[in-house]
Amino acid sequence: MQKSKKAIAIFLLMTFAASLVMAIPATQAQTPPEFRPVAVIDAVPNPVGVGEDVLIRFGVLQATGSPLWGWTGVTVTVVKPDGTPQTLGPYTTDSTGATYVNYKPTAVGTYKFTTNYPQQTVPETFFDLERGVLIFEGTVMLASTSETIDLVVQQDPLPGYPGQPLPSGFWSRPVDPQLREWYTVTGNWYSRPDNALALYSDDAPETAHVLWAKPYTTGGLTGGLWGEGQVPSSAETGDAYAGKFIDSVVMNGILYYNRDDAKVGSNGICAVDLRTGEELWFRNNTVLSFGQNLYFNSFNYDGVYDYLWDASG
Repeated sequence: MQKSKKAIAIFLLMTFAASLVMAIPATQAQTPPEFRPVAVIDAVPNPVGVGEDVLIRFGVLQATGSPLWGWTGVTVTVVKPDGTPQTLGPYTTDSTGATYVNYKPTAVGTYKFTTNYPQQTVPETFFDLERGVLIFEGTVMLASTSETIDLVVQQDPLPGYPGQPLPSGFWSRPVDPQLREWYTVTGNWYSRPDNALALYSDDAPETAHVLWAKPYTTGGLTGGLWGEGQVPSSAETGDAYAGKFIDSVVMNGILYYNRDDAKVGSNGICAVDLRTGEELWFRNNTVLSFGQNLYFNSFNYDGVYDYLWDASG
């Protein structure tokens, strides 16, 4: 009798557990989680002149889980000064949850812009780093509408971003990135002979930047008379054919070269300030092959990374 009671109790417990297992996914399927993102919009510059470009930035304050997909079907409602409506889109955002479009107003007055984000579901589960929560696949992203912003359009164009003249005197690096016109005189010398002519240095001075800052090897007139003809002679520097400055690199005002003189006692790369001749650092047991400025543009980073390569083979 006691065994029968235990068997019945175990059976009922297992039945209850099984019902829970089946009920949980059924409940999730019936009521998927919902989330309403905040829709945003902005216009730059504001005010602006007739016929000038305006950057309209719009989307929602909710990043996606991957750069491979974005929120879809996003539109922007535009109401022109005469009351005429216009719809921009639909657009797919990038992984930040937002995107942009260039707009060119054609009339004086006030334009109104509103972001419209349609309801959609999350295609895959991902972790929201900003809020520290999981957003599950199938989550319903409810429709959202931004506040309406005004873009003031005037008849007169806005003054352009002022340029800067090229330097007329001696200058040094680093160069302020706002001096964008200086790109024509700030080119780099990555290797020889592939880049024996450095680009973007057409208007740079033709004279040496540093003269006699430090000795590289012995040189100059050697006293006495030499050879069968008994003539004056000078030291042989070894630079006539093979060259002692092979694979030298100049990047961002710094000269990098291989130092392999036996007197030094250690081969390596030497970095020298091109303006002062000061040795900045020395890395031994390394051979400089060439330099590289790598431009990288992503949704998180944009800029140039500097590399020195030690390549073989």
